[in-house]
Amino acid sequence: MKRYIISLLSFFTLMNAYSEGFVVKTGTAIVADSRSNVVLATVARDLTIEFSSSLIDSTGCRWYKFTTNPDSATAVNEVEYSVDSSSTLLKSVMMDCGYIVEYGDSTCSSGERCRSYLWVAKYRGISSVTWSDDDASCDELRLKIQPTMYYINSLGVRRPVIRHLSYSYKDYTFSSDFKPDTTEFSDKSDADTALIIPVPVLDTKITIKDELANTLGLQLPDYVTALYKTTAPKALPLMRVDDKYEHEADPNYNGWQKDSDGRIILPFNTDFAQALADTSKFKSSSPITIDLMSYPNSSVSPTGYVWEFVSGVNITEDDFAGSLRQYDSTIYAYRFTDPGLHCVKLTVTSSDTATKCKSYSYGCFRVSESAIFVPNAFTPNGDGNNDEFKVAYRSIASYRCRIYDQWGTKVYDSEDITSGWDGTVYGSAASIGVYFYVIEAKGVDGTKHNKKGTINLLRSK
Repeated sequence: MKRYIISLLSFFTLMNAYSEGFVVKTGTAIVADSRSNVVLATVARDLTIEFSSSLIDSTGCRWYKFTTNPDSATAVNEVEYSVDSSSTLLKSVMMDCGYIVEYGDSTCSSGERCRSYLWVAKYRGISSVTWSDDDASCDELRLKIQPTMYYINSLGVRRPVIRHLSYSYKDYTFSSDFKPDTTEFSDKSDADTALIIPVPVLDTKITIKDELANTLGLQLPDYVTALYKTTAPKALPLMRVDDKYEHEADPNYNGWQKDSDGRIILPFNTDFAQALADTSKFKSSSPITIDLMSYPNSSVSPTGYVWEFVSGVNITEDDFAGSLRQYDSTIYAYRFTDPGLHCVKLTVTSSDTATKCKSYSYGCFRVSESAIFVPNAFTPNGDGNNDEFKVAYRSIASYRCRIYDQWGTKVYDSEDITSGWDGTVYGSAASIGVYFYVIEAKGVDGTKHNKKGTINLLRSK
């Protein structure tokens, strides 16, 4: 038996490579399940269906109908359909009924005539969506959809019709300013007897739309469920750095995420692989002091926090086993000094003692190996752009910079790597020209950075 994919929108035809298929000639009907030839319609009146095939020959074709078992199908009265040289038109169609069109002269399997199967079902909108405690896991919620529309396939097996559903509900996430916020989560999914969605982490009603109704042109209201009360925990953790200096990074790096107060932010991710990829968004020199913040939903137990810390070259999730742990909801001023990859895992547990659901989040970043980048010119003209001679750096533990003029007179001496020379000597503007610097520095990784060179002091005339 050959199977065909039907697309039965009004006046729309999808034919296979053999120029065979069913077509809705009049009336309104749609394809409901691409796995079988299923037509959904609102009413049977004025509905006619044409079947075309290059295998229809002088022997013509016959239609049969059934309601439970294709093997007990009975012949359709010949006045209810017509036949020409390459097609046949079913003019009288019943709802919730199966049809078999038989055609060809011993051209299919076992020397028998070809058969194609069709089921016509009445569309029924969603009237009920329910769930029970057993339908909710820590990750998913199973929504029972009623009524279920069924069809009977060519083997006589009763199957549910697939609905094409879209849904939405309130979700808990970060705003663009990295503050906890309530937003709308929406997605689409196919469903037969049940719609399975990510378990909501807020108490929320769920809005469901059946796309089949829209395609049929039915103006049905969205179905809105009763209030779902969640026990699923969610923490919204992030890393926050308050006092990063402007030059304390690779000078070519501009990927920092910042909140409205200018603090560097890295939200955690529930996917560990993505957390590793996010290291490109958060890299720093050493030492770095980080606040580990969490903004839990109401389902998180006050004693249900576990922070785990690992460092290394190549970190996997298994490395968190036996790692250093802390149990506060928020950790302020956690200090990282060693260069390399660092990952933090936060596990939160639900306050619901029956489920004890857990949620996992990961944050990873890199502490850079030590380095110093020295500019070759600066323009102390007060325009706010490149007004100071200042090095960019990563992971520097000690530092001293001395600058001399062309006659060997020292004009600047500092051990503060965060400050720079403003181009003045004893409060007066230094002359334009070439100056010489001597830098002695040592990284937290023990690397020495001793540099000598020239710097051009320039001013607009």
